[in-house]
Amino acid sequence: MKQGDYTALAKHYIHRPGYSLTVLRALRAYVGAERPGFRFADVGAGTGKLTENLLEIGLTGCAVEPNDAMRREGKRLFRGQAAVRWVRGPPEKTTLPKCCSGSIPI
Repeated sequence: MKQGDYTALAKHYIHRPGYSLTVLRALRAYVGAERPGFRFADVGAGTGKLTENLLEIGLTGCAVEPNDAMRREGKRLFRGQAAVRWVRGPPEKTTLPKCCSGSIPI
């Protein structure tokens, strides 16, 4: 496996444990994420473990992932969910203005 290349791990990466919903809810309140139009950005989303948890607590947003295999697994996992948009992009070029426009329903 080449350092930094998660392609070979993509099929198994979705089985990682999630993040603390208690902590995420506290962060949601702290940043005021309940306000209309708020969008999250999961940059370097992998297969979307954090994205999954952010959706669980009622947020909408974008998952940005440069690795095609990881992004493909994430898209498969979230197929049919309008609350998240998956985009290809490295952290330095996320395309977030386009991704997090008002086109994602609240």
